[in-house]
Amino acid sequence: MASFSPQSAITPALTRLRQVAFVMEDREGQVPRTEVVYVDPWNCYYHFAVTVGGDVIETWVVSPIKQNTTAGRLLSKRGEGGYMVIMQTEDAARRRAYIEPKGLGRVIFSHEQDNALCVQYHPKGIKAPGDVDHEAASREWEDIFGIPRSRDLLAFTNAQMGFIRGVGGQPDGLASITTGVEGRDEFNAILDRAREEGLCGDGWINILGVKLYFTCMGEGAKTKL
Repeated sequence: MASFSPQSAITPALTRLRQVAFVMEDREGQVPRTEVVYVDPWNCYYHFAVTVGGDVIETWVVSPIKQNTTAGRLLSKRGEGGYMVIMQTEDAARRRAYIEPKGLGRVIFSHEQDNALCVQYHPKGIKAPGDVDHEAASREWEDIFGIPRSRDLLAFTNAQMGFIRGVGGQPDGLASITTGVEGRDEFNAILDRAREEGLCGDGWINILGVKLYFTCMGEGAKTKL
């Protein structure tokens, strides 16, 4: 993976978090009962959606049924857990034209239709906190993918994402998600439903090894991720 100079990076662009994906062995496993929005009959991809502050962040749960898939290899290597994040930006084409010539990322899937462009990059070579400190990892994501940064956090238009330092012997990947909930009644109701599902820990919900934390916000406060 080639190195880059921050001075050569193009200007960050407004970026929205669209999807958070998980990978699992058995699609009937540790996922809360909710409406399944879509099922991919070839790869057994399916997903549900959650509403956050009037916005919708789709949550994909990937359970491969074919051999030698990307998701299947990840399951064999690391087990169930976070799989990928999918972002929406206004300058995907310009960003790709910046990333590829500099060797900052390898495109493994691309599809263009009408005025939309979908690009998937291989994660290998993109720095994580195990390689550098967490602020440097955020800075590299800003420089490569154009996500604006607020201190050590990536500032999506509808969410924030940060990095933590890896722990020896533990796999890398998505560790936790924190969601603000408007009002104490709704906060308690969420945890009560999670307890009924057998997914509730000490103020958090376990989804495929990823901790989903909830923070109780005041009445009328804007729910956020």
